[in-house]
Amino acid sequence: MSFRISEGLADQILWYFDTGVEGFKLSKQVHAAYAKHHILARVFSIFTPMYAPRKRFKYVFLGTKFKSLLKSLDSHQVLVIGGLGDMAFCLRNNIRFVLDSEYKGLLYQASLCEPAESEQCIIKLVNVISRSLSRFQPEALVVTNDSLPLERAWIAAARRIKVKSVCIQHGVFSARSQALADGRFADAMLVYDRFQKKIVARGSRNPEMVIPIGYHSDVIKLPLRDPSERKVCILGQPWIQYYGSENYLAVIKKIIGSVEFQVGCRA
Repeated sequence: MSFRISEGLADQILWYFDTGVEGFKLSKQVHAAYAKHHILARVFSIFTPMYAPRKRFKYVFLGTKFKSLLKSLDSHQVLVIGGLGDMAFCLRNNIRFVLDSEYKGLLYQASLCEPAESEQCIIKLVNVISRSLSRFQPEALVVTNDSLPLERAWIAAARRIKVKSVCIQHGVFSARSQALADGRFADAMLVYDRFQKKIVARGSRNPEMVIPIGYHSDVIKLPLRDPSERKVCILGQPWIQYYGSENYLAVIKKIIGSVEFQVGCRA
């Protein structure tokens, strides 16, 4: 599918669907996921309320990626916007929750608008999200990335009602990356250390707001396996998901030679 976008707010929010990077597959996967939510929104909205009670929350999180952080906060001050998996986590931890299917469905509809109409379609989406945020009256919106269309739509909505947006680094960035998308849209970007800050700040709209905070979650320590069962962990982005497995596996084979191995990705 070819994604055409207009200039302005639509251009900024829908950019991920038309990155121009050859062989990049994740954009189509994300678009397909939004399409599913366009269909499911009507069904799930019957069973889960779209809007939380008219109550003020100090923090609104998109998703439950940062579980340790969420559990460390006062649950009465936190609202999560997310999918069904996020809902299960929130139920277990007494955190208020709002299903995101309708927002994703509206974003999918906006992505299908003709180029001449896409700006108005995106503005309509941002207005809907702004009204939701106004009900919650948060001090901050917390996202796991500021590159995907849904996150950018929420950030744009937050900016409209003067709510600060904070993106927390969710993976290790390479100094060789020439097309880093994170850290370019949110008001602040929280990163692991000064080295990651240097990488992210290169493309940030406000380098001073790229702030090292350390790792965001509890570190899990596992006992060492028997030497015959130990595994090698290669840190990096989940390129199999982004570009497919063939090129990724070729690189891994060069690194470890002819040793038999299994490859898996964990976000």
